[in-house]
Amino acid sequence: MDELLLQYVNSGNALLLIGSGPSNEMKYPSWKELAEIAINYIRKVRPDTNFSDINRAFQSKNFPLVFKYTKDIIGDEVLRKILDDNMTHRSNGNIYNYLAQWPIKNYLTTNYDDEILKSLSKIGESYIPYSNSNDHFALLNPSTRGAIFKLHGDFKSANGLILTSDDYDNILKHRNWEYWRTKMTSIFQFEKIIIIGHSLYDPNIKHILKLAKKGTGFHQPIVWISPDINFTDCKEYIEKYRIHVLSYDNSDGSHNNLRKMIQTI
Repeated sequence: MDELLLQYVNSGNALLLIGSGPSNEMKYPSWKELAEIAINYIRKVRPDTNFSDINRAFQSKNFPLVFKYTKDIIGDEVLRKILDDNMTHRSNGNIYNYLAQWPIKNYLTTNYDDEILKSLSKIGESYIPYSNSNDHFALLNPSTRGAIFKLHGDFKSANGLILTSDDYDNILKHRNWEYWRTKMTSIFQFEKIIIIGHSLYDPNIKHILKLAKKGTGFHQPIVWISPDINFTDCKEYIEKYRIHVLSYDNSDGSHNNLRKMIQTI
């Protein structure tokens, strides 16, 4: 087992950033499935729509662009409601339950579900959920413990929701997200960070990767558990960006090997 990862976990002072991997194990709808739900809804209520742009975005797997187009057609509130209505899991999983048993100071998540909060509650751990607003993010400091921060918001509110291509552009560049970017860079600089469930190759988390590269330090690298990373890229990330990559095979898309790794830890 990797010594640096164990050192971070056992310190009791690490922050855990959770991506979609653990939610995929529970068979929450994937981005592709959510995009299909939005498109099918429009086919039903607006059959006269020209789907050429939407279809091109879908075929190229640019799902944030699909959500932009569908939002333009049916509006933000309707889109969020149909996606929220379909945010249910179709299977049970163990990854969240294992992660809840780690002595983690605070959790960060880009997922829209509340599974990490539910798993912590099941074992009697009281963590408080927060949004990604400036007021809430200001509470994330070195002395904070027992918190869960939703980095991309959720479908309950348009405020802070990162879903469409416009949202992703804004979080990278817009001044309204400047505090968010500054805070995240600071976290990567000064905290022990473990990232689980995000692929280093996923274009939709490039804002996370950019801030990680900017903020990580020589003496306290980021530990990033990511599927299907080749040896050459692992070497490049540790040498250039001080990101210590632990890879697992996920060729079948099940994240079973992630579950085994988390269980072993």
